[in-house]
This record gives sequence, structure tokens and C-alpha cells, in this order.
Amino acid sequence: MPEVNGLEVLKRVKENPSTAGIPVIMLTANTDADSFESAVDKNADRYVAKPFKSSFLMEKIEEVLKDYGLKKRSYDSDAADI
Repeated sequence: MPEVNGLEVLKRVKENPSTAGIPVIMLTANTDADSFESAVDKNADRYVAKPFKSSFLMEKIEEVLKDYGLKKRSYDSDAADI
């Protein structure tokens, strides 16, 4: 991102009352402890370092949905509605 980095976006999202409840999973190439701690301090819901397997990302998404009390939507059933 040219003007702000992901941690700044996370900070802005979580500090704004209108967007603070939006779950955020950080996908990053930063694997150092300081980056992880900064994301946790700014209330990232999960932190996933690249490279990662899609199954691992899906696991993290499902964890966040569970944390927020949301249900996973079936995209197969959505396709039938189109």
C-alpha cells in the first residue's frame, strides 16, 4: 500500500467506532516478533505470515467467524440463488 501500511490500516479500523467490530486477519510477509506484537496490540483477530497454505487460512477464517458468533456461509447454496 503506497500511503499507509497494514498496521496503520488495522489501527484505523479498530479505533473507528463504525468499523471496530469488523474482524481483521493480517496476511503479511513480516514474520518478526515485533510485527506480530504490533498487530496484537492493535487488536488484529489473527496474524498469518506468508507463505501459508489455503487450508491454514480457511482455518483462521473459521476461528474468527466462531469468535464473532458468525456462521460460515455455504457458497454452493449461494450459487443456486443466482
